[in-house]
Amino acid sequence: MSGTTLSERIELQVAAAVQKRFGEPADDELRQLIHEGIQQAMVEYRASSADRTIYETSLGGFIVEQNPYTTWENIVLPNLPVNPDGENTWVRKSGVLADHHSGNPLPGDKAIPGGMVVNFSYADWEFLRDPEGPRGSQSPIDVAKSIPSLGSDSPPAPDPLERPLSDPVKGPDELAPNSSFFYGHNIVKSVRLKYRFVDRRYPADGPEAAKHGRDIHTGFILILYSGNDH
Repeated sequence: MSGTTLSERIELQVAAAVQKRFGEPADDELRQLIHEGIQQAMVEYRASSADRTIYETSLGGFIVEQNPYTTWENIVLPNLPVNPDGENTWVRKSGVLADHHSGNPLPGDKAIPGGMVVNFSYADWEFLRDPEGPRGSQSPIDVAKSIPSLGSDSPPAPDPLERPLSDPVKGPDELAPNSSFFYGHNIVKSVRLKYRFVDRRYPADGPEAAKHGRDIHTGFILILYSGNDH
């Protein structure tokens, strides 16, 4: 559940509690005060959430360590903007939802656009297959049924999918599959991070560096957000 959806549900529950307690619905002024108070609480929660900080740190670390060209020590990381709306020569955004982010999400009454189709290819390892299939076998209605409503007295429906193993490992003598597959993702937003990596072909203190200068390369990380794939 997104932070925006959670705050909206809390606002509805608080407004319902006010009406139940006082016998009449909250007026516009009170509803605005409730909205502002919950929004401020959400901001403070996000800022202090240990789980979010840990995940953000792990995600950033995972992206950097997936670099196929050099070691972590030889990567010159991009200069990130200080706010989600920012761009610079290191970080650029594009796509039909380029201006939307977690602080300015697409309004709920607007349809998610399709965007441009980008193929994702993968080797067909049996133990890495998506149990939902590449395009997902569940409809949004089926997924919504498994999500409990705030304040509901009935227990939530169990998740229809077993939790997959986090890090399945291929055996040392296991051959690669004979075929690979791809399917298209409709990309609505792309974030490009430019970075440098150094000393790949020769060390900084060797004769080649003295003759040709330090070995410097430019690389790019693309973060793609998918849209309406169904």
